[in-house]
Amino acid sequence: MPANPAALDPRIAALPGVQALEHIVVLMMENRSFDHMLGFLGKPTMAGLTGSERIPDIHGVLQPITQNAQYQSQLNPDPQHDWEDVNQQIFGNQAGTPGGPMMQGFIKDYFSVCGDQQQSLNVMNCFNSAKLPILSGLASGFGLCDHWFSSVPGPTLPNRAYVHFGTSFGVLDMSAVIGLGQQKTSIYQRMADAGVPAKLYYSSTSSSFTAILTDQEQFFGTIDEFYNTANASKDDASCTLPSYCFLEPSYSVPDGSNDQANDQHPDNDVRAGEQLILQVYRTIWDNAYLRNNTLLIIVYDEHGGLYDHIVPPPAPPEPVQNSEGFSFNRFGIRVPAILISPWIDSTTVDPTPYDHASIPSTSTRLWIGDPATKSPAVREQTAATFLGNLSLAAPRAIDPLANFADASAVKQGLTAALAEPAAMLAMRRMSSLVQVQVNHAAELDKKLPAKLQTGIDASSLRTAGEAGSYIQKVVTAAQSHLAAKKAQEGGA
Repeated sequence: MPANPAALDPRIAALPGVQALEHIVVLMMENRSFDHMLGFLGKPTMAGLTGSERIPDIHGVLQPITQNAQYQSQLNPDPQHDWEDVNQQIFGNQAGTPGGPMMQGFIKDYFSVCGDQQQSLNVMNCFNSAKLPILSGLASGFGLCDHWFSSVPGPTLPNRAYVHFGTSFGVLDMSAVIGLGQQKTSIYQRMADAGVPAKLYYSSTSSSFTAILTDQEQFFGTIDEFYNTANASKDDASCTLPSYCFLEPSYSVPDGSNDQANDQHPDNDVRAGEQLILQVYRTIWDNAYLRNNTLLIIVYDEHGGLYDHIVPPPAPPEPVQNSEGFSFNRFGIRVPAILISPWIDSTTVDPTPYDHASIPSTSTRLWIGDPATKSPAVREQTAATFLGNLSLAAPRAIDPLANFADASAVKQGLTAALAEPAAMLAMRRMSSLVQVQVNHAAELDKKLPAKLQTGIDASSLRTAGEAGSYIQKVVTAAQSHLAAKKAQEGGA
């Protein structure tokens, strides 16, 4: 649907790239900091690493940043990123009290998790560009936002809530942050109320909010549906791709699967996420119709306990506090964020402070109206919009990933090179994030008709493979239930 950007700055609204914009597609990956993934990219003017950065280990010895990050096997157990841990990483104390050197506590915090002095240094390992050709190629060839911060100094779910709701409703931990009474405030519901289509696409083991699948199924679709819909959209008449699309990676895989979780959450293999990013990019860029009217955003939900050197800035305080008295008045740690559109100059480095609320804020301004009246979330009302980066007078045709044109061939190569066999990964104890996914799936399981319920005691699950199998069974059953309900409604 063509945008009606009346709520944007008139100078931005008049840009040809904004005038052409009909779709925003967001792919949110997992738990990697900006410095860890892109700090050594070397794009001119970006706030990256020099290689001289040092922070103290548990003995106070200064340890260097390195370019020795591995795709897998360095971050098991994964570094922590709860409120207290992020405070330790930023301020050097769990209370988050300012006073000493900033951004110096990453190694000490990881030691408290892994208990091994040498392993604790791994949070200082970063990638060089050659090891991440897809992410680095996109960051070099399109718009790089080098001051995009996670929305709160905490873990996955509250940060992901900001992209869906513009707030986490005062929640800072991994408890369920969404109730049925809050769904009406989501960007999906608000866009639907304005007559603008929006959808969240997930894999069978991925949705962060699986428990509401049967309550608002009109806003959910599978990742294969996204690919099929995008590929079928060749012109105005055939395009049924929603104006706003949010894509989730897979967080786990079932027992017996040869696939890999592709969210890049430590310690999943980063190359599987590279392939996912490439596949999404090729789906948009290789479509001559969608390429010029779609903005693709690659962003990460939070830093995952990994080193970054930029101090998070203050954020507009919200009218809520958590149990520690936090007023949600500062951002979390910096994450990678890339804006992909042929209307964006390849030299673009945007230093504007953004957080995840900028995504619903921009979508609201573009399709609904002023967030001051169209959104109940304080953060969304004040968040900066990034559409000024679509600044070119005409779309460019240069593809920075021309050497990676065949996504299926790249997938085969990545799969062959993956560091650990899928069977080995399946035996690992599930991460805290996957445990939350299991809890959400269990809620959904109970809501299904008795004949479709799995009968599995979710509390008995221990491994990543068991979790993946359970989540897949529940989601498959839910999809079957929804299909039967739609068929019944159609025949009524």
